[in-house]
Amino acid sequence: MSQTCADFQFMELMLEQIEKTKSSQSDKQLSTAVDSLEDARKELQFKLQMGQSPVWTNILQLNDFLDKATA
Repeated sequence: MSQTCADFQFMELMLEQIEKTKSSQSDKQLSTAVDSLEDARKELQFKLQMGQSPVWTNILQLNDFLDKATA
Protein backbone atom coordinates (compact mmCIF):
# COMPACT_ATOMS: atom_id res chain seq x y z
CA MET A 1 0.00 0.00 0.00
CA SER A 2 2.84 2.41 0.76
CA GLN A 3 4.14 1.95 -2.80
CA THR A 4 0.79 3.16 -4.15
CA CYS A 5 0.94 6.19 -1.86
CA ALA A 6 4.48 6.94 -3.00
CA ASP A 7 3.45 6.58 -6.65
CA PHE A 8 0.52 8.92 -6.08
CA GLN A 9 2.75 11.53 -4.46
CA PHE A 10 5.26 11.20 -7.29
CA MET A 11 2.54 11.82 -9.89
CA GLU A 12 1.34 14.86 -7.96
CA LEU A 13 4.89 16.22 -7.92
CA MET A 14 5.28 15.61 -11.65
CA LEU A 15 2.02 17.46 -12.37
CA GLU A 16 3.25 20.41 -10.32
CA GLN A 17 6.58 20.46 -12.18
CA ILE A 18 4.81 20.42 -15.54
CA GLU A 19 2.63 23.32 -14.48
CA LYS A 20 5.74 25.29 -13.48
CA THR A 21 7.56 24.63 -16.76
CA LYS A 22 4.56 25.28 -18.99
CA SER A 23 6.10 28.29 -20.67
CA SER A 24 9.20 26.35 -21.75
CA GLN A 25 7.34 23.63 -23.69
CA SER A 26 4.90 23.69 -26.55
CA ASP A 27 1.27 23.61 -25.51
CA LYS A 28 0.56 20.40 -27.41
CA GLN A 29 3.40 18.46 -25.76
CA LEU A 30 2.42 19.85 -22.38
CA SER A 31 -1.22 18.96 -22.87
CA THR A 32 -0.31 15.37 -23.76
CA ALA A 33 1.98 15.02 -20.76
CA VAL A 34 -0.55 16.51 -18.35
CA ASP A 35 -3.32 14.27 -19.70
CA SER A 36 -1.16 11.17 -19.28
CA LEU A 37 -0.17 12.09 -15.75
CA GLU A 38 -3.72 13.02 -14.84
CA ASP A 39 -4.91 9.60 -16.03
CA ALA A 40 -2.18 7.93 -13.99
CA ARG A 41 -3.10 10.02 -10.95
CA LYS A 42 -6.77 9.03 -11.23
CA GLU A 43 -5.82 5.35 -11.55
CA LEU A 44 -3.55 5.51 -8.50
CA GLN A 45 -6.17 7.40 -6.52
CA PHE A 46 -8.73 4.71 -7.35
CA LYS A 47 -6.30 1.95 -6.30
CA LEU A 48 -5.54 3.79 -3.08
CA GLN A 49 -9.24 4.19 -2.26
CA MET A 50 -9.95 0.55 -3.10
CA GLY A 51 -7.07 -0.63 -0.94
CA GLN A 52 -8.50 1.22 2.04
CA SER A 53 -12.10 0.06 1.62
CA PRO A 54 -13.71 -2.60 3.82
CA VAL A 55 -15.01 -4.31 0.67
CA TRP A 56 -11.48 -4.79 -0.63
CA THR A 57 -10.37 -6.12 2.76
CA ASN A 58 -13.20 -8.64 2.69
CA ILE A 59 -12.29 -9.70 -0.84
CA LEU A 60 -8.70 -10.32 0.22
CA GLN A 61 -9.80 -12.29 3.28
CA LEU A 62 -12.15 -14.40 1.15
CA ASN A 63 -9.37 -15.01 -1.34
CA ASP A 64 -7.03 -16.17 1.45
CA PHE A 65 -9.74 -18.44 2.85
CA LEU A 66 -10.39 -20.01 -0.55
CA ASP A 67 -6.66 -20.49 -1.16
CA LYS A 68 -6.34 -22.33 2.16
CA ALA A 69 -9.49 -24.36 1.53
CA THR A 70 -8.27 -25.59 -1.88
CA ALA A 71 -4.72 -26.31 -0.71
